[in-house]
Amino acid sequence: MRVQWLEGTWIAVQGDVELGEPRSVSEMPPSHALLSLEEPYGPVPEGLYRLDIAQQGWRISSVEAPQKEIGSWATAKLPPSLALVAAATSSTSPPVTTTRVLALPEGIETVGERVTHAVVAQRGRGERWQLPTERLLSGLGFEIAETVQGEWTAAAFDSVSLREVTDQLANISALVDAVEAPPLVLGLWLDVASAQTALEGLVGAIEALPIPRSEQVRRWIVAARALSCLGSEGTLRIEIAGSPPRLEAEYRGPAAD
Repeated sequence: MRVQWLEGTWIAVQGDVELGEPRSVSEMPPSHALLSLEEPYGPVPEGLYRLDIAQQGWRISSVEAPQKEIGSWATAKLPPSLALVAAATSSTSPPVTTTRVLALPEGIETVGERVTHAVVAQRGRGERWQLPTERLLSGLGFEIAETVQGEWTAAAFDSVSLREVTDQLANISALVDAVEAPPLVLGLWLDVASAQTALEGLVGAIEALPIPRSEQVRRWIVAARALSCLGSEGTLRIEIAGSPPRLEAEYRGPAAD
């Protein structure tokens, strides 16, 4: 990382990039930091992002996105019985929109069994997302329970977790449909403490299985490590939406006494 003070602005550059004149920010409201991505980073689109920090949390958003107060998200909230919900949408031609969801329920007591409690659901056509280590567990004789509820199809190894999530499909639909700049590309909604417990247990259970470190396994490990950096309380919401897509991410800490 190279850092330089240029025309009243600190600039940090990673990689083989020439330091040039910084983009004028005089027309922008003040922010705590600006980040420019010259190319997409995974699902995160390229562009200029701003970081805003307040007493109750922080917010990262595309500069082009409407500026809002931290905590002023849409009214749809993560259902209280779920630790996290991840969703993605895709469209085909002729236009058919498919929404895929992964959900982890709260309150799973046995660490060794957490790998079987994830639930996937789908609204629309096409192949659903796979459950964590689905190929291995199916080969070991674990049977997948499936159910259809309205326009949703859901699947899980554990019927109790499956029912827990299907009871919340209306609220999950509200999360996906409440995005202010549709269409939703990728969304993540979670309660930090519950999600940390669920992901740590899931990773512990996966690492105990006799399987090689596949890309899926590494993805879960990285997700658990990243989540551990947020502290032990609060909520996190990440949305990549719109056309062209923009990113908004907000962490909201516990309410002050």
